[in-house]
Amino acid sequence: MPLKKILTILYLLAVALSCAWYINANLDALRESLSRIDVKWQLLSLTCLLPLYLSLLMNFVATQRRVEEPARKIRFSQWFCGFIYGHIGRYVPGKVAMIFGRIHFFERLGLSKKALTVSTLYENFFLVIVSIVLSMPALGAAIDRDGDAVSHFVTGIAFIALSLVFIGSPLFEKSFLLALRIFKREPPKQSLFLTKSQILAVLPYAFLVVVFTGCALFALLRSFAPLEWTFYNVAMVTSAYAFASAAGILALFAPSGIGVREGVAAYILGGCLHLVDPVVLVMALILFRVELMVVEFLLLSVAWLIKDEGRTIS
Repeated sequence: MPLKKILTILYLLAVALSCAWYINANLDALRESLSRIDVKWQLLSLTCLLPLYLSLLMNFVATQRRVEEPARKIRFSQWFCGFIYGHIGRYVPGKVAMIFGRIHFFERLGLSKKALTVSTLYENFFLVIVSIVLSMPALGAAIDRDGDAVSHFVTGIAFIALSLVFIGSPLFEKSFLLALRIFKREPPKQSLFLTKSQILAVLPYAFLVVVFTGCALFALLRSFAPLEWTFYNVAMVTSAYAFASAAGILALFAPSGIGVREGVAAYILGGCLHLVDPVVLVMALILFRVELMVVEFLLLSVAWLIKDEGRTIS
């Protein structure tokens, strides 16, 4: 067995053992929280996951259609199947398998390997950019716990403006070429870089992914803790988990960011939501990961039932 796979298995085993140890050490507090669970908020959390994965799918489709023009005529069911097959590949053997899974599925439909690689990198690049931009309020609140909440939002808006300037600058393409080299892919002979208008047309899908993820997590937290339904609390949960998601994407050693995302989110949310018990917070983050995995494998089952990968588009 390759050393990389062995290290991945050991890492996942360490994460699972850490979660089991934490749950066992705080069993009484967890039982008390579970006894007060609000089923309505739990169902709302699950409901938010449907538009979340739809936004993820559209983020991929919109990016792919703009990278490879003229766009291929592919049915929605085929887009869905190829997307979820590649998405599950993040777990085993890792994030790079997402690209290989999409190439394996879509190459027979006429999409090029290079375009699929570039679009997948763009897709994750957009998610990282949007996540980091929206994470500024929570980072400010976590670092400066006694500061003014308004100043945190002003900082976040300023960072959004700087990020848009960065996207329109030559540095954006240079950083993207660096990502291609990291994944050992040759730069395209023809320009596959998106124009500013194309980028601005795709970014809203990445924004929706972050927003629906934050809403789903907030609803799950609300089902365990008396967290008020205010714009500040929802924004802080969304902002904190956005940064954690970016960290999970960039942590190439962690399949689907497992462990990294939860640890970063627990640290930042601990500085933003002072009324939530840290034990409840960690438990909610673990359960949120379980929710995501259950929904993803249910979607994989749906894709398996409706698969039509044997049919090609002329």
